[in-house]
Amino acid sequence: MQERSGLKIVMATLLAILVASGSYVITDNLGDIEDKQQQPIECMGQQILTQGVCVDPEPQPPQPEDCTADQVWRDGNCQDITAPQNLTYGAEVMQWVIGDIHTLTPSFDGDGPDSWMVYPAFPAFISLNENSGEITVTPQAEHSSTTHAIIASNSGGVSTTNLTISVINIQPMFSYPSPQWTFILGYYGELPLPIIGEMSIDNWDITPELPQGLIIDSNGRIGGTATVLGSTNHSVIATNSGGSASAEIQITVVDEAPSLWYAALGNSALTLSKGIAMQPLAATSSQGPVITCISQPQLPSGLELVSNCNIEGTATVLLNQTDFLITGSNSGGTSQYNLTLTINDQPLSNMLYGVGNYTFAKQVDAVDIEPSYDGGVALVWSIQPQLPTGISFNYSSGAITGIALDVHPTKTYTILANNTGGTGIASLTLTFVDITPSAISYASTDIIVESNQSYLQINISNLGDTVDTWQSHPALPSGLTFASGGNNLWYCRYPCTPYYLHNIC
Repeated sequence: MQERSGLKIVMATLLAILVASGSYVITDNLGDIEDKQQQPIECMGQQILTQGVCVDPEPQPPQPEDCTADQVWRDGNCQDITAPQNLTYGAEVMQWVIGDIHTLTPSFDGDGPDSWMVYPAFPAFISLNENSGEITVTPQAEHSSTTHAIIASNSGGVSTTNLTISVINIQPMFSYPSPQWTFILGYYGELPLPIIGEMSIDNWDITPELPQGLIIDSNGRIGGTATVLGSTNHSVIATNSGGSASAEIQITVVDEAPSLWYAALGNSALTLSKGIAMQPLAATSSQGPVITCISQPQLPSGLELVSNCNIEGTATVLLNQTDFLITGSNSGGTSQYNLTLTINDQPLSNMLYGVGNYTFAKQVDAVDIEPSYDGGVALVWSIQPQLPTGISFNYSSGAITGIALDVHPTKTYTILANNTGGTGIASLTLTFVDITPSAISYASTDIIVESNQSYLQINISNLGDTVDTWQSHPALPSGLTFASGGNNLWYCRYPCTPYYLHNIC
């Protein structure tokens, strides 16, 4: 009975609530209700019977598995999926370099897309992950600019973004094996190819312009036939889609190295005469020209070595055989010639000993004859045959001096004078005679004799040298002669002659 009483209390409470909410109307049929409460109660749906009353169960917290296909579990509840919005990969224009690897991750607002597409399709080096929208880039070649639409979608809607992509080359990297290069004027030459990194070069340029006759080709090689001497500095510029780079080089154009030669000499020595202008000796070169020239040691005084190695001038000194190293040079190199040079004195000429014919008295006349000549200086003198006793020959100067002791008949002498230029010759005729008679006298200068006398001797006094011959002017009278000794006059019997004055000599 108490149980029923409690139930009535519960029911009354519920009714009060229902009434208060206006959802139930009280009737007077309480008795009928009570009667009906006694019938079995069947609850509807998810209701549960609690204390004789069917009530809805306490709501359970939602679970992710409770979400439908169009819902997403968010903030502890299943919520309707929202469309992706503001899709981006960080930039709309992207440029990559060959060889680089890039991964692009999308960002967006709203719920995540469950489908990713691209239109038009990416080139082969780009892949799109259809689940995550991540883009992987592995460029291996240049790619011109193209634009692609990335489409991200879910059940809530669609979002798109455009990507404009391009691939450029690696910035040029190159060098030449050496920064300095030489070309020979008038001859073809070329540099080796530049050393290039792992990239292609679209264009080669050089500044300032190369020397006339040289070019740079599409591979960066410099070559040609230079036509102008000189040295110039240049910047070689390599360009591709990745940028440009430069290298500094110096180009020098030189002459072909000379080949020095003296055709007039060949392998012979050069002999000159002191004081006589030489015939100019011309240098030749079968290759490059001679621009400058030096001699080691220097050429002797008076000789000039011209810049093209010609030799000219007038030697002013004597020189024994000496070697000179002649070096001809130009911008391309040097060439040498060994010159053997001798400078002799001038040959002696016009050598004379005065009038060339002299007579001297022995023991009286002093001889002093010096030679005269043209040309160089005589170094060695000689004479043939030997001079008379008392007469000397100076073997240094060629002078003849002295006093002859004896009589010598006329004789011609040959004198030779020598120097490094040759031999001079002269002839000299000398006669050495007796001393002139002197202090000749007779005991009497006035002699009277009778004719037909058998004999008359007139003695002569001679205090000088021996007299070779005697003469009388006028002639002695007939029968009167000079004795063979020369100191007496002899008289034979002959008719007398008139009185005469005789000069005896």
